[in-house]
Amino acid sequence: MDVGGSHVTAALVDGERVIQRADADINPQGSADDILGAIARVGLELGPQAGWTLAFPGPFDYARGIGTFEGVGKFGSIAGLDLRKEFGARLNAEVRFVDDADAYIMGEWAAGAARGHERVIGVTLGTGVGAAFLVDGRPQWGGPGVPAGGNLYPHSYLGRPIEDTVSTRALLTSYGADGVSVREVFERARAGEASALSVVNGTMEHLGRFVAPFIVDFGATVFVVGGSISQSWDLIEPALRRGLGDTDVALAHSELLADAPLLGAALAARRTARDE
Repeated sequence: MDVGGSHVTAALVDGERVIQRADADINPQGSADDILGAIARVGLELGPQAGWTLAFPGPFDYARGIGTFEGVGKFGSIAGLDLRKEFGARLNAEVRFVDDADAYIMGEWAAGAARGHERVIGVTLGTGVGAAFLVDGRPQWGGPGVPAGGNLYPHSYLGRPIEDTVSTRALLTSYGADGVSVREVFERARAGEASALSVVNGTMEHLGRFVAPFIVDFGATVFVVGGSISQSWDLIEPALRRGLGDTDVALAHSELLADAPLLGAALAARRTARDE
């Protein structure tokens, strides 16, 4: 199951294919019962299952199944709750959790843009910056070249939090037009509008300069950009490459999009089952 800020998708996965799915919108500002009930109902649409693995945004203690969600502006009503217990009761199943960015890039490693690479760094660009550092498809949360927890969002860039410069929120703020979506900014940039092109180029060049030292220190052979924004790869790649300078790394955009975190969560579930 992939739990986003305002949407949840549940899926049954067979190997590297999503064979059945169900979706629903959720209100991230709703009550605990509203949020938990909406997520569980989507899972129940696919029938009784022995277990579920949920890809959840952080800050989250994935081993304990408890999120603080501090500083993310959503899920406040379920912060601090034992979500393993809550979802276990609603789904009548064993429940595990995985970081949503880890799941996304694991999916791309298993069946998409990062297939065949041993060392992978990926980011998911949305209202924030999710990140994953993988070795042989397994998330790394520490060690050489890996920031604490495998997270990039706590880091600063140009004296500010990175998400103030590189995120869809930052991009829209830089563009400065009310009521315009990120998709529209990219469409205007593609059509040649100077202000939109400047914002897109600047944002992606900053991303390249920010992530370059992590790529070098970790020894990544591919850098994957995920999220719906990655569909504008024709604009992203040249600017990102300029920002990376002479950093030796392959660039790739998501091939699986919404399926990526579902396949990654399934991979995490299979590995946990084998380890047990």
